[in-house]
Amino acid sequence: MMRSALVVMVLLVITGGAVSCKRGLPPSDFVNDSLKGQQLAQTKYRLLKQGVVGNSTGFTLLWVPMSRPTESEARRDMVNRLKQEGIDLKGLPVSYANATRERGGFSLLGLIATPRITLTADIVEILEQPQTAGSPTEQPYMVTSVDVDDVPQGEVIPNKNRYAVVIGIERYRRDLPNVNFASHDAKVMREYLTKRLGFSEQNVVSLVNDHAAKSDMEKYLEYWLPEHVDNDSTVLIYFSGHGAPNLKSNEGYILPYDGDPTYLDGTGYSLKRLYETLEKSPAKEVVVMLDSCFSGTGGRSVMSKGLRPVVISVENPVLAGGKTVVLTASSGVQSSSTYNSKSHGLLTYFLLKGLQGSADQNKDGKIDLSEVYTYLRPQVEIVARQEFNNEQTPQLLGSPAMLNKAIMLIGWAP
Repeated sequence: MMRSALVVMVLLVITGGAVSCKRGLPPSDFVNDSLKGQQLAQTKYRLLKQGVVGNSTGFTLLWVPMSRPTESEARRDMVNRLKQEGIDLKGLPVSYANATRERGGFSLLGLIATPRITLTADIVEILEQPQTAGSPTEQPYMVTSVDVDDVPQGEVIPNKNRYAVVIGIERYRRDLPNVNFASHDAKVMREYLTKRLGFSEQNVVSLVNDHAAKSDMEKYLEYWLPEHVDNDSTVLIYFSGHGAPNLKSNEGYILPYDGDPTYLDGTGYSLKRLYETLEKSPAKEVVVMLDSCFSGTGGRSVMSKGLRPVVISVENPVLAGGKTVVLTASSGVQSSSTYNSKSHGLLTYFLLKGLQGSADQNKDGKIDLSEVYTYLRPQVEIVARQEFNNEQTPQLLGSPAMLNKAIMLIGWAP
């Protein structure tokens, strides 16, 4: 009996030693299919980790078959290894770009054969799926990690009375130009709010792409906010996406994910409505940040085909005596630029740069809204003129009382 077992063991070693192959990985429960060649080139992605290796060793007793290693197990191992390095893939649409499997021979330890699977892959976060046949094609672009994406670490005093709605719409349901990096703008802005400005996670609502339809905006701006804020609350609204002019009313509109610039009355969300809604809330102060434009001149603005760009004021009489301050990316006649080399809207990049610390000119550890505006306005103007041959001047709008008030963003005292 022992002689028979030994013969089987030797055969297993010899047979296993001859097995070696490399192939693309099949679909898995954890990730999308591996992306290769042209498909990867057409996909908007962000490199998370390069050349990651994951191993999974299964055990088989010669006389009792037990679990054998699979690609799925090896992927689990790779995910766990990345998590230990601080890269948590949970909830991320992720692909193993150009991943391969290597099945080595069997190593022998006593009566246990240990087949091995080794995975080597570049791990990328899929930010936008490749365009399908018949869909609009645009120049592919990739989010790269830049300086402002690193939120400064340090003790942050939480403020339970701060509430925010963050909206980023990069792609639209209709055949409209993408707003490059708008969803990335919203993602990083949320991180600054919760890790730098003291907003509680549960007090920040993020509406991104197809989750930023008109009904979503109405729900959170007109129902969720009033039900949560009180007269000690500070509210911040951030929007990165397309604006559009309504020529009939001469008003600016935020364009939701399902919006149509031809039918703004029914599908858009007007700035007038936004300001009036926020003024009705019991909050003591409201800050609105718009990385968009409303002239129809291009950039982060669209309008109905056949119409000419117009001058649209983002100011409103509601602001004259109210509690709302509005930071806009440009004046009513200008377009707003995307800072492609920094993977953000131009306004958003310097807004984050200011909140990172550059706006703290007096180095007192505190940053208020006026300091941020004083810092970012000349920066945006210079880059717009030098790199895009464009005039872009951010605006800070509100009543004299609110503009003279120090609306503290960082370093508030409880």
